[in-house]
Amino acid sequence: MGKKIILLALIIAPVLGFSQDDETYGGKGTVRALGTIAPGKLFSQDLNTIYIHGNLEYYLEDEIGVKGDGYWFKGTNPADSTLLSNHSLFFGPTYHFGKGNLDPFVSFQPGMNFTKMTLEEPSDSSYYQTTTEAVPILSLEAGLNYYISPLFNFSFSMRYLIGTFFSTAPLPIKMNELRFSFGLGFNFGLLKQ
Repeated sequence: MGKKIILLALIIAPVLGFSQDDETYGGKGTVRALGTIAPGKLFSQDLNTIYIHGNLEYYLEDEIGVKGDGYWFKGTNPADSTLLSNHSLFFGPTYHFGKGNLDPFVSFQPGMNFTKMTLEEPSDSSYYQTTTEAVPILSLEAGLNYYISPLFNFSFSMRYLIGTFFSTAPLPIKMNELRFSFGLGFNFGLLKQ
């Protein structure tokens, strides 16, 4: 069912976009927001993760924006993993290199994971929970916004995170992860073009 909805959206989006009399949206003065579900893959623990993802971006110029992203951790597969929580916040610049309503972008955003885990005590093989630890991370994101009206856009992005969980773990744990987001976003112009 989900694949059919995505396919239908991909077919309808160009039709809606071209029916707008060549009017373009986005660019300097635009505020864009998105809320969606974001699956991910945490490589060091071989876990599939799921998040609720939201972002807010302001275009300083047609090509340059600043964006903040938040991810609320909802769980893993398998569900009995050692990862108990892994919320994230990011903030940084975006570079847009599209023209018209098709808006590919890249973004470099430093951020912070707020991570809690169950770890094994090496001395006696017992398990304990860490406190929620702030883990500095770097992320590189690439994506595409497609503006379909003055108020809506479709957005797809892929983000790679690099970070290390130190805390009380006997050894550092890599928190490198790949996350995907796709959904319907909202946008409006603050400045007249």
